[in-house]
Amino acid sequence: MCSLANIGEVLIKNTTKEKTDGLTYEIGNLFNNYEIGTIKLNKDKNIFRNLSHLNCRGAKDLSKKLGDKLLTREHTTIYVAE
Repeated sequence: MCSLANIGEVLIKNTTKEKTDGLTYEIGNLFNNYEIGTIKLNKDKNIFRNLSHLNCRGAKDLSKKLGDKLLTREHTTIYVAE
């Protein structure tokens, strides 16, 4: 697991960063009508800032929050973990 001290180094060395930085907008372009929302994750348990840091605990937290949000929306919404 990455500590806050070396998270910057991990982000710089991340080979997927270039591909994943614009992923939200690429997905959005697949739909005619969408909005971008933000879900606040528990940063005490999850240390990730892009897809390279998604771990099993973060994935469970994100899935639960996405599921709750998607059940209450009638249109397509893209959620970005922050």
